[in-house]
Amino acid sequence: MDFFYYQNWQLNSLDSSVANSSDSEEKISLSNSKPSSLPPTPCKRIEHGIILKQLVLKGISSQLMTAQVKLKSKDATCLTVSNWIGIGTKNGLVLVFDVTQNLKWFLDTLDSPNGWGNAISAMAFNCDHSRLLVGNACGHILEYDMKDGKLVRTLNDVHPPEAAILHLKFTDLSTLALLCDSGGSVFELGFKRTLGVRGVDTRCLFSGSRGEVCALEPLRTTDQDLNIGFDFHSKWEPLIVVAMATLSKILIVQIRPTTKVIYSQLLSGDGRSPPCLGWHFVAVHSQQRGRSIEPVLAYGRHNELHFIQLSVDEERRRLRYHPLLRFQLDFNLRGLQWLDPRMLALLDSEQQVHVVDIKTQESVDVVDLSGFNLVNSAPFFQGLATGGNVSEALALVGTEACYNSMASCAGQLLLLCATSLRSVGLRHWDERLDLLVSQARPEEAIHLGLRMLNGKAKAMHGLKGTPNQRKRQLRDKEIDILNAYVERVLIPLVMQEPSMVNSGRNLSSVIELCIDVCVQLQKQSLLFDEIYPRISSFEVARDCFLQLLEPHFLNDRLQSISPSIMQQFVAFYEDKGWLEALESCISHVDVSSLDLHQILTLSHNQGLCHAYLYVHTRALQDYVSPLEDLMKQLQGAVKLGPPYSEQDLKLGHVILVYISCCLAGRAYPVGEIDEDSRIKVKHQVLTSLTCLHSKRASEDEPPYPYLRTLLEFNTQELLNALSLAFEESEFIGEMGARRQQRVIDILVEIMINSSQFSPDQICSLFTFIARQISRSPRHDSIHLERGLFQQLVDLVCSLSSKETRVQSRFEERQQALLQLLQIKGQLSLGTEDEEKLLEQAQSAKFYRVCEYIYEQRQDWEKVFECYIDDTSRHGDILHFLRNVFTESVASNVQLMERLILKHIQLLVQLNATSLAVFLAVNKPALIDEAVTALIPFPHERYRFLEAILDLATQDIDGATNTAVLIDDDGHCIEQFAELMAELEPERLTSYVQLADIPHLPRLLEICRKFAIVEAEAAILERQGEITAAYDLLLGQLQGSIKQLFVETEGWQDFEAASQSVIDFCQRQASSLTEKERERVWLTLLDELLLPQRSLKGNPDASASIISGLREVTQKVVTSIQGQISLTKVLPRLIEDPETTGGTLGDLRQLIMGLLDNYTYETTLLRISTRLLQGDVHSLLSQRYRQSRKGIALRASRCSSCNRLLQSGRNPSITAFQCRHAFHSSCLRGEIKQCIRCQPTPIIAEPEQDDSTVPNQEQLPVPQLSPAQLDSIYKARIGLSSALQNLFE
Repeated sequence: MDFFYYQNWQLNSLDSSVANSSDSEEKISLSNSKPSSLPPTPCKRIEHGIILKQLVLKGISSQLMTAQVKLKSKDATCLTVSNWIGIGTKNGLVLVFDVTQNLKWFLDTLDSPNGWGNAISAMAFNCDHSRLLVGNACGHILEYDMKDGKLVRTLNDVHPPEAAILHLKFTDLSTLALLCDSGGSVFELGFKRTLGVRGVDTRCLFSGSRGEVCALEPLRTTDQDLNIGFDFHSKWEPLIVVAMATLSKILIVQIRPTTKVIYSQLLSGDGRSPPCLGWHFVAVHSQQRGRSIEPVLAYGRHNELHFIQLSVDEERRRLRYHPLLRFQLDFNLRGLQWLDPRMLALLDSEQQVHVVDIKTQESVDVVDLSGFNLVNSAPFFQGLATGGNVSEALALVGTEACYNSMASCAGQLLLLCATSLRSVGLRHWDERLDLLVSQARPEEAIHLGLRMLNGKAKAMHGLKGTPNQRKRQLRDKEIDILNAYVERVLIPLVMQEPSMVNSGRNLSSVIELCIDVCVQLQKQSLLFDEIYPRISSFEVARDCFLQLLEPHFLNDRLQSISPSIMQQFVAFYEDKGWLEALESCISHVDVSSLDLHQILTLSHNQGLCHAYLYVHTRALQDYVSPLEDLMKQLQGAVKLGPPYSEQDLKLGHVILVYISCCLAGRAYPVGEIDEDSRIKVKHQVLTSLTCLHSKRASEDEPPYPYLRTLLEFNTQELLNALSLAFEESEFIGEMGARRQQRVIDILVEIMINSSQFSPDQICSLFTFIARQISRSPRHDSIHLERGLFQQLVDLVCSLSSKETRVQSRFEERQQALLQLLQIKGQLSLGTEDEEKLLEQAQSAKFYRVCEYIYEQRQDWEKVFECYIDDTSRHGDILHFLRNVFTESVASNVQLMERLILKHIQLLVQLNATSLAVFLAVNKPALIDEAVTALIPFPHERYRFLEAILDLATQDIDGATNTAVLIDDDGHCIEQFAELMAELEPERLTSYVQLADIPHLPRLLEICRKFAIVEAEAAILERQGEITAAYDLLLGQLQGSIKQLFVETEGWQDFEAASQSVIDFCQRQASSLTEKERERVWLTLLDELLLPQRSLKGNPDASASIISGLREVTQKVVTSIQGQISLTKVLPRLIEDPETTGGTLGDLRQLIMGLLDNYTYETTLLRISTRLLQGDVHSLLSQRYRQSRKGIALRASRCSSCNRLLQSGRNPSITAFQCRHAFHSSCLRGEIKQCIRCQPTPIIAEPEQDDSTVPNQEQLPVPQLSPAQLDSIYKARIGLSSALQNLFE
């Protein structure tokens, strides 16, 4: 979408840097604007030259200073801009200037009927510039006629008294204005004239009691000329829309023809950041409505900036809003004004003006105004003239508000200072360039001009006309700057003038800049006819110039050049020996710029193949002669044989690429051959390649010399080039098939029965022929003799059987042979030939060929063997079996079952899980036989059983069958467990913990058989034999302790055994009685302390064993905390403290840990109790308050007997919180829940005194609710964190 902003005049003033030396008047003129768009990117800062200029309006500023001196007007307070410029002062004077800065009216509000002389706080011109509204700090409003400067009316009682006027805004209607006062209210002022008497109607649009409005901006559409071909006023003319911002919300309100809120959004920010508003119009391009103009509101606060678009839904006759964009600023926003269609001026808290490009969200320039005493509205927001009767929030936000001291016009931002009027404006595009040149920065000026020409520069203010006209202006300006740069920089630098040599400029960079500018401007004449002749007499400058042309040649930016310059370039590069770079440049230059004799001679002498072919094909349109010339050179290299030199390899590869390009209709090295000559070129090149003899051939020349030479040089690449050529239209159809047949016959004639070609080259030919036959629409269009086919097959199979797959093109050859076999009508093999081919394929390991032949015979056993033998297709075995099981007869299925059992080991090794799924889905009964067949292979059997058992627990096809099989026979589980105990005993403990209870006895026997103590203890634990499990683990620990004294390597077993006992005790702590817990823990502790006591007097004891025992003992004592009483543990530790560390520090740390845990749990219990009591008390209080509230009954009749409740016979009524009521006599006994809804009842006795409070003993004790339990849980978490920090 494109943005348009409507301007009707422009200020042209002086720079602040020269303001004191000029007294000329500033003028105002018309200005047009350009569109811009809004992509969603964050705001950032990028330099685009010196964009802004700070101006002072000297005519207005001098009048302000004169008024202060002569009339005691004091400082300026507010500003408004239209076709007039109005400035209010502190003592009530208003100065109105025209567009030439001449003082038009001097309005002294002291002469008003009310005689008030307070500071002017707000002003506004109406849409036709004929009226001026003036508001002051005391809340009074005056209206002046701009034709004669007379007071038209005084507005009294249009808003609450003792409230300053903060904003005055006219709408598109000359008789409708809006005001905002320091009370935060917004009022609508409707001016009228009845029987010659002027009056005003006022209406409150927004009350300050609902939120104080501190910013106000109506949407203005009148007097806006976009210079476009359609009118947008008609749909917006009947609508009056205003944007308002409170301290916390933004509102867009429609007030005509009806009043309603269109948009509202919360605003965030600190208390000192005022909200800022600004309207802008947008040219929207949509598929439904085409191009239309829509308004956009920019609003922001603190460091955020938002854009909202409004549109008219003409069908439903209502306004719609569309959020567009959100800026994230890196400063605090204080003011906002639009400069032009693409630029937004933002004032920050440091009084710096940031100009932001809306399309790219880039901050293009910043101007600091902190030293100019910018006027703010703080006295009016603080209500100093009315006794300070404003809210603290409004007074705080107004301390830095600059609503009435900023205005934008024609790309310039007017800023009101205490004694002057300043402007921050966008420089004209040519002024920015001239300024850089005047500051001796011509390189920056040139680069900026190029960015302007490429559309990358920002704030192109003053550039008018059509796109072509704008480019012409920019190009002419860039040429002028370049000419001056050449005169002042390049020529003096070439001539080695001291002033320029000492400037630090480099000759190469200067020349490069000149070349780059001329190339981008497409001014080759300026470069080669004016600049180069002036420096060509200097050798250094000439060589540098010629060398810097290379990148422009390679980038195709300089395709046409003067032949004389190109001659010098070629000669220079030839002298330097830069032949590869020269050859690359020649291929990118138009042949009309080349000296053909020079290039051809150089190419022939230096072997520049690319240049030689390029000149012949582009300039002479000869595609055959250069090929024949280069072929003669290659023939000489081929006769000498490999290894080839680097030059010969390059020559051969160039010829092959050239042939491929010509046969495909492409120009060499780049481009396309003309359509008129494309067919001719293909025919000529193919004829030259397939010619029987070359021109001026010798008597001993073999037939087809060119093809023979290329085949000997690189057979595979030539065949690839021919394969690509055969895809062209000339080789399609009956005539194309004949051409292919002729080429293939020639290739066969050259290579078969020739000793010059290796078997590998002949195999490449066979592959090529097979590929062409398979691609042909008619498989009989290319004929291959039976004997020749058999000869090729023998050679391919014999070669593949001797070579590995890495050394030969194994897969390619196999695929070629397979394709030939699959083509119908191509081969009619007899039984003997088929058997011979099968034998050869098996010898060559062409298993796919064998598979094809066996499939034709329906020999599925052999097909399966082919899959088994071909390691590259092992992953397809199950897919093949699945097809046979679903599509074949029963006999084949039985055959496959036997083969599966025969190769079960390999199948399990490949993928046991996939095999288990396959069998479970297709043949569940075969699983048991497979398990039996795997008995000789325990590892594979273990993996297969694991896959089967995992499958039984999954929700997939076949899982049900597997689960039934396992449930019917638990032998699988037992076998799996036994194999696990044998192969992976460390997994058995975790397995038995999840096993089903019926299998536990058998699993226990397996654990005892293989002496896996931990697994045995886990089973006993699951069976409820806690004591036996504990004794077993404790015995294991005792054994590992004894082993420590025999082998020091048993330390890992000891750690594992001790950790198992500790884990067991912690798991069973909740299910054991207190005495049982004491027994297991103390017994464990004694077992660890006993060996330490025995080692106490043994000086030969290992220090590592003692330290290890102490470490485990400390771990046990730590785990005991919270399990048993401290009085049971401490005596054992104090009795012999050396057993826990040998030092007082170790024992003290251990005991302190126990005490800390005791303190933690005691504190946690106390706080939890207090929280629970608080929740109970809160619940009781809530229930009591509810019981004291009245209940609005659903009906006046009893919900049980359906009689009136207020019947004299039943004085007592029972009402429930569900609003059901009953006669007390209708309820049986003391019912505490509604018999229909079951909430808590309230018994209301007429005789009861409402002031009495029931005793807490009489109230039922409530159960804990989920909310209370959640509160206790949160309290525990918070308390745990707090205590942890306390202990740390």
